[in-house]
Amino acid sequence: MVLAGITMSAATLPFSAGTLMGKTKEAMPRVKIIDLKDLPKGESFVFNYPDDSQPAVLVHMKNGQLKAYNNKCTHLQCGVFWSSEEEKLVCPCHHGFFSVETGHPIAGPPQRELPLIELEVKSGTVYAVGRKVRHGAERA
Repeated sequence: MVLAGITMSAATLPFSAGTLMGKTKEAMPRVKIIDLKDLPKGESFVFNYPDDSQPAVLVHMKNGQLKAYNNKCTHLQCGVFWSSEEEKLVCPCHHGFFSVETGHPIAGPPQRELPLIELEVKSGTVYAVGRKVRHGAERA
């Protein structure tokens, strides 16, 4: 019985290695989000990725950096929005706040970071090209 347990554990190791290592990348389609000229610094744009059932938010930070996240709060799935005044992602349902730089929760009840959407800018157009999910991430 012990030998069977060891065999089963070893057989699943390759599939769980990404989870044990932290972030894993999900294979996703390449989707056009917006032309960069249409998104001023300090503003955000709501889109869906990888399909219409997955709301997301793209933020063009004041320093020019672009960040995109799934915009369902990791606490109870309320919609998260960009607050340019506070320079944070905000969940209005239970006063949760997330860092726009990392997606990590910084206040309120959320304990897990927002899933990061990987971006590519090509010829002035912003594309979503993948998503990274951190398994088991807790607030630091």
